[in-house]
This record gives sequence, C-alpha cells and structure tokens, in this order.
Amino acid sequence: MTKNKTYRSIEYLFVLILLIGLSNKSLPAQGNALIVPGEEVGVLKLGNSIGFITQDLGNIEPSTVRKVEDGEIKEMWLSYKDLGLTLIFDYATKTLKRIIVLSPSLLVKGTGIHVGSKESEVLEYFKEPSKEGKTNELDYPQLGIKFIIRENERTVYAIEINAKEI
Repeated sequence: MTKNKTYRSIEYLFVLILLIGLSNKSLPAQGNALIVPGEEVGVLKLGNSIGFITQDLGNIEPSTVRKVEDGEIKEMWLSYKDLGLTLIFDYATKTLKRIIVLSPSLLVKGTGIHVGSKESEVLEYFKEPSKEGKTNELDYPQLGIKFIIRENERTVYAIEINAKEI
C-alpha cells in the first residue's frame, strides 16, 4: 500500500468515526434518560424557563422553530430532530409546558414503554384512558401523559408529557 492510500484510509476512518459520533446525539447528562409523566424528560423539566432549558441542551440547536398563534402568539415549538424531541413553550411566560417525545430510546419510568411499543402494552400498564380523545390517542391527564398511536400499526408514534390535571 502506498503512503497516499494509507493516509486516505485514515482520513476515511476519521470521517466515519466523526459521523458515528454526531449521529448518536443525546440529551446532556442523560445516560439513562427517562420520561417521568407530568414532570420531565431526562434533564428537561416542565415549568423551567427557555433560558434554563437551552442552557441544559448546551450547543445543540433546534432543527425547527415554530410559533403557534390564534390571533396572538400562544406557543413556541422548538424541534430537535436529532434528539427526537419537540419542546413547547408558553410564549407569554417563556416556560416549558409540553414535551413531545419521538425517540424510541427514551422509556417511560417504571414501564419499559417507549415510542414503538404496542398499544396493548400501554393499555395493559395504564389501563383505559381517563379522557375521551381521538381514536389514535390514549390520554391520561391525571398522570400528565398522552400516547399518540399509529392507526394502521397500533403502535406508539409519540409520547406527550404535560402538567398533571388535578
């Protein structure tokens, strides 16, 4: 092997290692991140300010920023595609009010349920939803968690964390 081919192989190996490292992004300080219904996802806690949350995320930038309005701006959505998360902030108070989880690597604490779990597993653990909703939602507002179900596969597509309703 010539010297140029050796350097080229090392360059390819370095690029491959770099790409693998970048593709495995996770929440900071979150080795075993859990979804805690009505409270948090890993280090991201409902009620925290946008400044505190962005500090927790470090230099990870959102892939999409969207403002939801109804005459006036009500919410700001920050989507982190690489993390499989969307953070929804109250626009007036700038506090985190909902988290949508799309990543199958995050588990609901104490259940093993995650994005990709079967609807029957959710029903087995959480029982019947307490709130009537769409046919593709299992909503448990007293716990602060909602499961969005893929209609054709009957698997969890997304998990939404909200403040608990009393």
